[in-house]
Amino acid sequence: TVPVPELNRSQSAQEAAPADVPIPEPRPADAPKADQPATDKMDQQKSDQHQEARPEPPAIAPTPSEKPAEAQPPATVPKPPEKPAQAQQKEIPPDPRSAFVPQEKMPDEELACRRRLKSMGVDFEERKAEHDAAIGCSVPYPIALKTLGKSLDINPETELNCQMAEAAARFATD
Repeated sequence: TVPVPELNRSQSAQEAAPADVPIPEPRPADAPKADQPATDKMDQQKSDQHQEARPEPPAIAPTPSEKPAEAQPPATVPKPPEKPAQAQQKEIPPDPRSAFVPQEKMPDEELACRRRLKSMGVDFEERKAEHDAAIGCSVPYPIALKTLGKSLDINPETELNCQMAEAAARFATD
């Protein structure tokens, strides 16, 4: 014969099992005392349960305290701190690069930069010089980038100086 798993055991085998289960010993507080009969203990336990279920109301009911008076607004409203004096602000000196103006003939370093851009496959256009000393802006020989190599189109065109365009082209190729 083949052994039968526990789950498939017949009912008669399962009925026999509860007789083997040990019964735990009662706790010391719940253990019956030798001088009291069992019926007295049952009656006492029932009366204890009724007493625990219903707590006794207090002799004097507490009265709620009076409603607190509404808070009065302060007599004087605190003023926000005053702004620092304008005299404390220091004037920032203008950027010396904002004074650059284009020369009649383009410098050799600008021409060399444009040749390097063309050798990297960068497509660009020459633009008119920008200069506004009042706001600190000067781009003496600007170019407008159209592409950074054959695979990177720039849209919309970006206007910047040749050194920035070269740095962007090198970054894109790396």
